Amino acid sequence: FFDGFSKSVPALPWVTVVGLAGLLGHWLGGWRSALLGAVAFTYLALFGVWQAPMQTFSLVLVTVPMVFLVGLIAGVLMSKSRRFKNAVTPLFDILQSMPPFAYLVPIVVLYGVGNVPAMIATALFAVPPVARCIALGLESVRQGVLEAGRMMGCTRWQLLWRVQLPAARSVLLVGLNQGIMQTLAMIVLAALIGASGLGSDLLTSLQSLRLG
Repeated sequence: FFDGFSKSVPALPWVTVVGLAGLLGHWLGGWRSALLGAVAFTYLALFGVWQAPMQTFSLVLVTVPMVFLVGLIAGVLMSKSRRFKNAVTPLFDILQSMPPFAYLVPIVVLYGVGNVPAMIATALFAVPPVARCIALGLESVRQGVLEAGRMMGCTRWQLLWRVQLPAARSVLLVGLNQGIMQTLAMIVLAALIGASGLGSDLLTSLQSLRLG
C-alpha cells in the first residue's frame, strides 16, 4: 500500500519543499529555524542528492507518528497500571539491549523485504524509549496538580488529557525527540532489508568501496 501510494502521488518540486520547510521552521522556532530548514533542503537539491533524502524523509514522516502514538498508549498504560508496567518492562529491556541488526532477521522472515518491513523494524526499535519517557512524565506530575484537577470535577480521562498530559508536556517532547532520533538511526540501517533512501545509497557505496 505504501509503495503504491507513494508512486501514485506526484512529487513536490524542490522549491516548494524548501518554501514549506522555511514556513514550518518560522512557525516553530523563528527566522533561525526557517533559515536552517531552507538552507538544508536547498543544499540537497543543489548538490544532486535530492531523491534519496526525500525517500528517507518520507519514511520518517510516516514512521514517527506511528511510533509516538504506540509509545503514548503504552506510556499511559504503564503510568496507570502497575501490572502492565511490570509485564512490558522486561520486553522493553530486551528490545533496547538488542543490537539494531538483530531486529532485521525476524522481520525479514515474517514480512519479507521492502519499505514496510523496514518501518516495522524501526518502530520496534523506537517505541520503548518513547513509552518510557511518556510514562516517566505522567508519573512525575505533582500530586497537587492532580488534586486540583479532581477538585474541578475532572473524570479520569479529563484528568489525563487536560491535566496530566499538558503538565508533562516537556517530558513528552523529550520522548518525541527520542523517537525521531531512534527512527533516523534505524531507518538507514534498514536498507539491509530493502528500505529505500539514504541507507540504500550508503550500502551500495560501502559495498563498492566508494568511501567518499
